[in-house]
Amino acid sequence: MIAFSLRLGSVTWRLAAAPELEEWARRFARILGLQAVEDVRLSTEKIEENIMVFLPDRGNDGREIPEFEMLSAIADLPRLGWTVVPMFHLKLWRHPHAPVVVLRIPPAMSEDERILSMSEACLPFYVQAIENGGLPLHAALLSRNGEAVALAAPGGTGKSTCARRIPPPWQALGDDLALVSRLRSDRSPYWAQPFPTWSDYVFKRREGVWKVEEGRPLRAVFFLSQSDEDRIVRMGQGEAAIHLSQSGHQILSVPTRSIPIQEMRLLRVRMFENASSLARSLPVFRLEATLSGSFWREIERLL
Repeated sequence: MIAFSLRLGSVTWRLAAAPELEEWARRFARILGLQAVEDVRLSTEKIEENIMVFLPDRGNDGREIPEFEMLSAIADLPRLGWTVVPMFHLKLWRHPHAPVVVLRIPPAMSEDERILSMSEACLPFYVQAIENGGLPLHAALLSRNGEAVALAAPGGTGKSTCARRIPPPWQALGDDLALVSRLRSDRSPYWAQPFPTWSDYVFKRREGVWKVEEGRPLRAVFFLSQSDEDRIVRMGQGEAAIHLSQSGHQILSVPTRSIPIQEMRLLRVRMFENASSLARSLPVFRLEATLSGSFWREIERLL
């Protein structure tokens, strides 16, 4: 099986694909900027690891995985007790006592369906981050001096425009989606990493590469709005927590539609708790930016 490694915060994911899905997996890994690894099996080191396996969808939705013998060579897995979540473009197989998720990919898809299936394949990454105290943000990720700030806003507000306009030494790591992980560190409690702008592949036919593993310590979050002058206003913790939670919901609203209602309620509660913790730990601001001003200078003066 072809395999890749992905480090998200303090968690390492091993990604593996059946031979029938090697082309799909290689493209997915290329978009995320991942390197191939020789061994997909879990490490004996004391680090948090998970495995994601891509298998062809053969129409079997039972509680037992037909490819069990193949998967048992990767990790010690229970044979029974798996549940299936049918998503729009793939099926997610999970087990409550296994560090493995199985994604079943249809053998025949259009180009748009292939990209959308890759977007859905990222859902376990987001859920894992939420379970560990982080959350996804509908945000551009900007870096300077080895640190990052997130510019959060709904689509069409100007995140991509701001990401294109920043001058050196600023660097735009991503312009639409950032995954924030909670670290067990007093110095840098939150780690932010860019994820692909999947709409670029569907609507603009732009085949980019996003170096997802190029994370930075998150210094602050700015909620972007358009204005006739550049200015920054500090948010209170309650207001910040609500905005952070809503930003996470914007990312999860589509891929989680098929998740059981009770599970989704718990996920929403956990995400708001995480947003509240982040608002207590990091400054959150409202950034009012013009189309031609130097909004980054306001950020520099503040930080």
